[in-house]
Parts: sequence; structure tokens; C-alpha cells
Amino acid sequence: MALLCIFLPGHVEISKKLQPLGVGVASGKHCQNRVIFKQFVKLKGLQFCQIDSCRMGGLNEVLAVLLMAAKFGGIPAVILLA
Repeated sequence: MALLCIFLPGHVEISKKLQPLGVGVASGKHCQNRVIFKQFVKLKGLQFCQIDSCRMGGLNEVLAVLLMAAKFGGIPAVILLA
């Protein structure tokens, strides 16, 4: 989880640089819980949410992330099942 704190500013920077070009960042496969997703969403580090359901802590975590994505501007979300 410490590595994600290092990667988060990088995702935010990439997202900001690509925004004028109309390109969104799809990320989130490496997030383990809703707290990390909330940091990505609040800092606008991603525009497309990829949820790895096997890595998350169960159905409740996946649903929490889906609701959070809908609340923060309707971020499109994809659930990976493998």
C-alpha cells in the first residue's frame, strides 16, 4: 500500500497533462480498497475506473467504489472478474 502513495501523484500529473488533449486515464486495477480509490477520484487521477474484483475486499468494497464513481461526476467503471 505504501507504493500506491508514491504512484498517486504520478497518476494525477499524467491525468493533468493528458486532459488538454482530450485523453482520459483508465486506472484502478492495482487498488485494494475504496480508500485508495477515493484518493484517486478526489485528486482526479483517473477518468475511467477499472475495478479488480479479485483484489478488492469483497462485494461490499466493489459496490462502494461503484457508488463513489457515480457520485464524483459519473466516472465510467469497469469490473474485471479475472
